[in-house]
Amino acid sequence: MLKRNLVIGLLVLGSFLGLGLRAAAIAPSPVTGEPARLRPAARVSAAATVERVTRSILPYVEGDRPDDSLIEVQDGVWVKSSNYRGVTIDGVVYYYAILPHQSFDPLSRGAVAPGAVEIVTEIRDRDFAIVIYRITNDATRAPGTST
Repeated sequence: MLKRNLVIGLLVLGSFLGLGLRAAAIAPSPVTGEPARLRPAARVSAAATVERVTRSILPYVEGDRPDDSLIEVQDGVWVKSSNYRGVTIDGVVYYYAILPHQSFDPLSRGAVAPGAVEIVTEIRDRDFAIVIYRITNDATRAPGTST
């Protein structure tokens, strides 16, 4: 539980730092003291699914691909389209965030509420972490944000 909340908290913190979102969006729950909006809806657990998704996403994260063009998301800010729009695998769109670096995936940019994501896996190194997730409810958005 702590590890999951830490990852979601880092994603949200990155969005605050990168895009100036309001800290009120992570107010602690009066019952548990945990930031209720930071809890993901669920985690994907099938090992085969996790392995397949990880193998498919990592080439987008680690290098340049001909099918992953750069797109301009703000004046002078160019990002991989896979980071902004995700990668479709078996009909499901998966997103990735690279922490603590600025990412432009829906959760990092505040376009979706943290409770509407399902974490597939977290890949950790000494200096960074890659979080792969999917959106479970596209209609759930963080308050006061736009895509």
